[in-house]
Formats: sequence, structure tokens, C-alpha cells
Amino acid sequence: MINELQHHGIKGQKWGVRRFQNKDGSLTPAGKERYYVDNDDSTVITKNSDGSYTVPAGFKFNRVGQKTLDVNKSGVLYVSHGKVDAAMYVKSLGPTLISRLIGGNGQAVQHITCKKPMRLASEDEVYKGFCELALKDKRILDRINNDDISRLIVNYGDESSKVTVETAKYAVDHPGSYASKRMAQAVSFWMGDSRYAKEAAAIYKHFKDKGYDAIPDITDRDGGGFYTSMIIMNTNKIEMTSSIKITSDIMKEAKSFVKTLAEKPWDNVYVDLETIEKYRKEHPNSKKTDDEIRKMYNLY
Repeated sequence: MINELQHHGIKGQKWGVRRFQNKDGSLTPAGKERYYVDNDDSTVITKNSDGSYTVPAGFKFNRVGQKTLDVNKSGVLYVSHGKVDAAMYVKSLGPTLISRLIGGNGQAVQHITCKKPMRLASEDEVYKGFCELALKDKRILDRINNDDISRLIVNYGDESSKVTVETAKYAVDHPGSYASKRMAQAVSFWMGDSRYAKEAAAIYKHFKDKGYDAIPDITDRDGGGFYTSMIIMNTNKIEMTSSIKITSDIMKEAKSFVKTLAEKPWDNVYVDLETIEKYRKEHPNSKKTDDEIRKMYNLY
């Protein structure tokens, strides 16, 4: 019996020709496509009877970050999946001057795989939970009031007014309303800021206690034009399998691809207030409350 190791190369590959990198270090067309990982048709996220979702073992994510897995101070990891969001995140958070100025400056695309099935909350559950926390946890409401942008989101452009307990209660009592969405967005807006890691950790604990491993990133989905943005809270269920440095070739490829995409429709979370304002201009003597006007136009 003869034991010997033989190498026959890769089908279609010519000797001396690299598949992903040219001799000068630039990437071949195949190499440019290789910066992200994707899932096949048999590996999909499924919806459960309770409205939650199951992310199966083997599911693949992409993340723009450093060369190694960089879980943030709240103990979570922001990820996405598929080519579209991978390209948009490379364009937005890759190593550019603007990215550095806004605190991005990602150096690599991390390829992450789900080791065990994960339970993912629905967007409606996240909106509901964020509003409940704003009402019940003074730290969360204080954080909204200490952030000019968060106050502006809730108060329709008025950053001078405080967000009250009554405002939070209204959002909780009207799930699915635009007021509820604005309150949830005001909570979500600052959660990725490392200065507020303790407050964010309390929010993640709320969902982990309910049995969730991950939640949708409603800030990037609703306001950033992304489709699959997700926050993984139980990071022990994932592993980074590889990473690829974001080169100038990859930046160009991502930007070129993003230009071909249709812009995601924007969910106007202020449409109820615009409708109320229009109604009052047309009916200056009306004594209807804002709530009554909302009901007239089915804005719940």
C-alpha cells in the first residue's frame, strides 16, 4: 500500500493563474465578489407560530468591522446577511475619511456563521418592547431626554420639549401607531453608542429574558435603507469563520453595485402628525383632539 499526497488543482484553474488576486495584489472579478458570504436556498430564516423567527444553524452573516470579532461594550454584535446589505455596509462603514469621522472605519468584512439555531424577535415585538421600556425604566426615558436627536424624533422636530411619561404611555397604548414607532426609534437611535452601554445592556436583557437571541436593528432597517440588519445578543451561538480586508478594489465594487440598487421606500413615521396638521389648517375651528383625528384617518 502506497500512501502519497496528490494535488490536482481546482477545476477550471490554469497553472500560475490566481483565482482571486492578480500578481500586483489587486483583486480579480471573482475576488471582488468574494468579500461577502451568502446562504443557499435551503438555509433560510423561518417564521414561527408566535410571530418570532428561527435562524437555523449554518446560516451565514456579514459584518463590517475589524479583522477579529469585535463584540461591543453591551455584549452584542451588529450583523446583516446577503449581498445587498453587505455592499451597502462596505460603502457606508468601510475605510474612508467620512467613515472615520462618524466613528465607522471598518477594516474588514467578517464572515460569521450561526453554530446553533437562534430565536429572532419580530419588528413589532421590538417596537413594543422599546416603548414599554421607555415607560417603565426611568434610565431609558432619561437617555431619550438627554439626546437632542431622540427628542427630535419623538416630538416631530421639536428638540426643546421633554418627552414625558404620558408620551411614552400613549406609545404603549397604541401599538403599531406612528407615535409608537417614533418612540421606539428614539430608543434605538443611541443603543450602539458605547457611552450608553449600560442602558443598552438593560434593553438587551429585556429581550434575552423573553428567550430571544437576536432582534432586528430597526434604526438601520427603517432609517438607513438596509433590509436585514440584526443585533445578535447571544454571541456564543455564532462564530467568525473568516474575514477579508476591505481593499480599494472591494470599496469600488461595493459602491458600483449599490448604484444599481433601487432606493428602499422610506417609512414616514411622521405621517400621522402631517395629517393632523393638514386637518387643523383646513378646519381651524374644529375641537377634535389629535387622537380623534387619527381615528378618522385610520392612523393606528
